Formats: sequence, C-alpha cells, structure tokens
Amino acid sequence: MSCGAGVNSFHVTPQGTLLSCEALPLNGYDLRGGGFREGWYGIVGEIRSRPAAEFNVCAPCELKALCDRCPATALLETGSPDGWIPYYCEITHRRAALLEEEIGHHETAARYRAHAEKVKSGWTPKGAILPRAVRLDAPTPACGAGGGCAASGCGKAVSPAARPTKLIEIEHPPAVAGGTGR
Repeated sequence: MSCGAGVNSFHVTPQGTLLSCEALPLNGYDLRGGGFREGWYGIVGEIRSRPAAEFNVCAPCELKALCDRCPATALLETGSPDGWIPYYCEITHRRAALLEEEIGHHETAARYRAHAEKVKSGWTPKGAILPRAVRLDAPTPACGAGGGCAASGCGKAVSPAARPTKLIEIEHPPAVAGGTGR
C-alpha cells in the first residue's frame, strides 16, 4: 500500500467490519466473530503486506511520497487499487517542479514540468489501468443512445409535471404553551 491504511489507521463500519480504510472496502474482518487483534494481524495485516501489482505504473515512481494517490482513490477511479490517475500524476509532477525550482534544481524542475505537460496532453504510461470516467469534453451521445435521457445525459430537462412535488409530508405537533412541544 502507498498510504497509511492498515498501518497507522483503521476503520470500523457500523456493522462491525474492520477495514484498513473507510474508503477501501476490501478484505474486511467481522469483529462480531472475533477480536480486534485477530483482524488487525490477520486479514488487515495481509493488506499491509500486499505488494503493488506488476502493472501498477506508480510503484516505481520517484515522486510517490509526494503524490496524493491512494489505493482507495484508484479503486474508485479505475476499478483497481493499482490504477493510474492522470490528474494525480500531473499535479504531483507540477508540485515537484515548484519545489525543485525553489531549491535551484532548474533542470529537474523542467523535467517534471515536461512530464506534467505530457500527462495533460493525454499521454498514458504503458500498461496503466486507466480511469473509467468519460471525459467531460467528449461529445454527448444522441438522446436515448445510452439507455434513456438520464443515462446518456442528453441535456433535456425533465418536465416539471414529471417531477414529484412532495416526497414526504411531515406534520409537526402544535407547540404547547410553556412546554417543549413534545
């Protein structure tokens, strides 16, 4: 793991499942069936010792200590905890360029800026697991092409008559003089 999940932090769900991170719902341990120590050193410990996959292009990066990418974010963005998130890569290289420039390492700063620009222009590392999201500047499909207007985002608003006006009506009891209203 490239973060503190299961190393110096943990999360327990309302259902009693011990997780290495609240945003990473992998390999939980049911605390109702065993103790914390068993979960921490058992299944959560397995997560701590999990090496990055061979296809995790971020693992060998010299800037990973400066990067905000984490397995949970990668899972949300790409479907894999080993996925590559372009905007994290770009931001990290820009941040590193600023730091290097500040300490007088102009050639290193230029190299990092060039990498950030390359990522911004659409470059992808070989073998990277890419984000699943559709680009915001991509052409919008024809209305209904994606299974209905809401699914394909045709931009046509739902008519006011089709919207419910009230979902739940709550009645409040009248206030009692001198009381709390309960």
